[in-house]
Amino acid sequence: MNFENSFKLTKLSFLVSGIDVANKERFYIKSIYYFNIIWLYTDVLGEFYWLYDGVMMGKGFEELSIIVPCCVICFLGTIRSAPLFFYRSNLLAVWNKLRELQPKNESEIEDKENDTEVKIVSHSVKWFSNIVHFMVTANTSVLLAFCLLPLLIMGLDYRKTGEVKYKLPFLVKYFFDPYTPVTWPLVYLHHFFSPLIVMSNLFGADTFFHAFCIYMRMHFKILCNRIENFVTASAEETSKRLRACVLRHQELIALVDQMEQLYSTAFLFNFLISSVLICLSGFNIVSSRVAEAIFKSRWYDADLSIRKSLLIILLRSQKPCSLTAAKFATINLSAFTKILSRSWSYFALLKTMYD
Repeated sequence: MNFENSFKLTKLSFLVSGIDVANKERFYIKSIYYFNIIWLYTDVLGEFYWLYDGVMMGKGFEELSIIVPCCVICFLGTIRSAPLFFYRSNLLAVWNKLRELQPKNESEIEDKENDTEVKIVSHSVKWFSNIVHFMVTANTSVLLAFCLLPLLIMGLDYRKTGEVKYKLPFLVKYFFDPYTPVTWPLVYLHHFFSPLIVMSNLFGADTFFHAFCIYMRMHFKILCNRIENFVTASAEETSKRLRACVLRHQELIALVDQMEQLYSTAFLFNFLISSVLICLSGFNIVSSRVAEAIFKSRWYDADLSIRKSLLIILLRSQKPCSLTAAKFATINLSAFTKILSRSWSYFALLKTMYD
């Protein structure tokens, strides 16, 4: 089902970030994370130094605000990756459980007659693959734009004036002159790898979250399909299928709780800074359809004991599985639209005050 292949770029991104997803922890991978922190935040501190210097020199708000998004993105990348690094055991538990739940071949798929489950699995893997490719293209484009634009401007200036005017991708103030022939190449190299670290932190955390949401949505759809068709002519087989559905439902609920520990803090930070949230948690909608799947099944043909068990499942399914921002708010499309609306209101207010 190409489950492992779909995570190749996510694993590579985790490796660059210093997050080890191997079952046996490796010290040299762990040390990469701390090295990246030191490397990245030397630039961030330099940006704050530039901001402080600009305030002291009386620069305008519009000029000073240019640097704020860069600092926020750096913090966001760190906050996204830090829980994955420090709660590595939870990360591995979720990772391994997703791998365990994923059907390895068609022999593990129950509904072979109409290929419903086969289509659900293949569509989910394909959808995640498309998202990963889109994110690779978008992140690479942004990285190249930031890092190569100064070189392009330098080339155009040299063509016009015949003089080399050194430029850097980011506004960072140093205690030395970075615009000399000796220091400029080293500083430029530092500026190139800093956004690469941020991109790796964001890409790894985001694609893993996307994968979780897509595959959880897939498992809930498969669960609903199995619940709809669990009643058979044999009471023993019906009871066996129901037990399997109940166990799978409990596994999915536990998996969401584990994922909550990895991402709730990052989501809260996103809410507080009104940034663009990741809203592919489609499993929140699908998980609420478990009750609907029960009603679609031939529950009336089942034994009384099974019908009583279905009542318990119905009660639990009234509460959809979802991720939250540190229990502050639920992450879904409605919350995302509210953030966009409020962000626009704040922007309009700020613009009115500035004008």
